Amino acid sequence: MTRSPDDIFAAQFWAWPDPALKRDPHGRVIFVNAAFLNMFGGSVEAWQGQVIQGWSAPQPGPQPFRFEIRTPAADGYPEQVYDWLESCGPDGCGFALARNVTVFVEAQAPAQEYHYAETDYQA
Repeated sequence: MTRSPDDIFAAQFWAWPDPALKRDPHGRVIFVNAAFLNMFGGSVEAWQGQVIQGWSAPQPGPQPFRFEIRTPAADGYPEQVYDWLESCGPDGCGFALARNVTVFVEAQAPAQEYHYAETDYQA
């Protein structure tokens, strides 16, 4: 059995801890990894050939296309923020990889204002 380059590439990214997927030039999913399924649900077979609603087709160009997805808070877990980068290959297919950047977004939140009690301390 001969494996396609996409099969080999998908196998390399299956256990990757960050969500990843590859799409054809029309935006149809070629493969997703386990982390993607943990984030969005479904099965590999259910995603293959599907267009992800709200995502434009891969954008060819010198710079990766960057966007953010926020997952709602649920079951005691806070909202999660994912930074996605999608790059196009010469064949027009896009490979997208996400990183959970929640901790960095939270760090950018305005600092809390602290009020200090006045003291009679004298040096």
